[in-house]
Amino acid sequence: MFYETVNGLGADLQRHLNNEAVSAPPPCTVYRLQKVWRRHRLAFAAGSAVVVALMIGVVALAFTLVPERQLHLAQKAQAEARQTALA
Repeated sequence: MFYETVNGLGADLQRHLNNEAVSAPPPCTVYRLQKVWRRHRLAFAAGSAVVVALMIGVVALAFTLVPERQLHLAQKAQAEARQTALA
């Protein structure tokens, strides 16, 4: 794409320096996401940290609850065995 005026080129250069979308190429989704990422790195890092912490918590909870569930089922089976033995 050619710029009609020098001001158009200057405006695009300023947008590029500010990590904003430039008007020269038609901006694709990846290009726009890169620009947003560069402007808001701290927010993306904080959000990623929260997501990772939640995932670690869910995995830890799953590993904690599986043995508890197995113990509960074993106790239930023993109670049923005792009840049928008494009957």
